[in-house]
Amino acid sequence: MKGMEVIPVRELNKTMTDWAIEVRLIKKDKAKSFSNKQREGHLLPLKFVDKYGTIIWVKLFGSRLNTHFTKLLIGNCYLIADGSLRDSDKTFKINHSKYTITLDDRSCIKELPNREDIPMCVQRFTDLSEIEDLPIGTHIDVIGIPRRVFSPKLINLKNGNNNMMRRFQLFNDKGKSIPMTLWDHSANISIEENKVMAFEEMRVSQFRNKKQLSSTSGTKVINDINDYDTTKLQSCITQNFYINSNRFLRTPKTHNDILVFIY
Repeated sequence: MKGMEVIPVRELNKTMTDWAIEVRLIKKDKAKSFSNKQREGHLLPLKFVDKYGTIIWVKLFGSRLNTHFTKLLIGNCYLIADGSLRDSDKTFKINHSKYTITLDDRSCIKELPNREDIPMCVQRFTDLSEIEDLPIGTHIDVIGIPRRVFSPKLINLKNGNNNMMRRFQLFNDKGKSIPMTLWDHSANISIEENKVMAFEEMRVSQFRNKKQLSSTSGTKVINDINDYDTTKLQSCITQNFYINSNRFLRTPKTHNDILVFIY
């Protein structure tokens, strides 16, 4: 690790060698089984963020998964050095790195003392007016006011299975709206009309040739926007917007997304 340069995640490049990044672990999924023509085994996806708010996914396989699984803790900071850089899934969100890292035999991951300049979480809320131009499959976070909320109902799927579904419209402060569909367990979450709510990890989909947002297995519904305040919500990069119980969160004129860091 001697002589390695610590760089921002956004500056990673496939042609680089001897690089290192300093990041915080913000999500640790369960290990998933996989099988392909080359091999089969287990994969552990890890979500990290650096001090500039750029998110990158790191993948652990095999012996490295067994070595690091219990040692890597959500909220802790780490230095990650070297690893294989691969193009990330195109459905990843706007503030994600264009690469994912696969740790290999030359990689190193070392715990760091807590870094106050690295956020605990990053929220980038996509403006509803931009969704029409996003590719189907893109995952985004949105914020707005639910209206025309239907009760959850059990529907029959084409594959013969049943699933819970709930539909409503999400409006922003400019009157723009997008149809929302929550599936499975998300359909039973309380949705209050005319109250500011946030929806994380929604997928851009299409129904009857119109764009909409559908929940995913990773969707999180924030039914009280003031929950963000309990984690000292602060704005970075963008200016002149606010969250409280009386006023709606506004998008700066200079940027179509709202980027906030939670420390």
